[in-house]
Amino acid sequence: MGAQLGTTMDVSLYEFTKNSKIIKVKILFNIKNPIRVGMFIRNDCDGMNWIYFRFENLPMLCFRCGLVGHNIENYRNPPIQLEGGTNPRGA
Repeated sequence: MGAQLGTTMDVSLYEFTKNSKIIKVKILFNIKNPIRVGMFIRNDCDGMNWIYFRFENLPMLCFRCGLVGHNIENYRNPPIQLEGGTNPRGA
């Protein structure tokens, strides 16, 4: 999963609840590309599942376009129309 986003630097697995776990992956990636909100992962037991990503320690991220280096207040392009009215990158 991490290799599809960039260069994997570190991986940690945490118990979240009795039946679920959290995987934290430290990735080196090109910040000139938009941040991905998730990806499909195939599992032999469950089939295809959509996994949402959550990011930590990112400098100034625009939640509208997904690019690092500016925020929504400094966004210059016309607003994008989001399906269902929610932003997959967060509030």
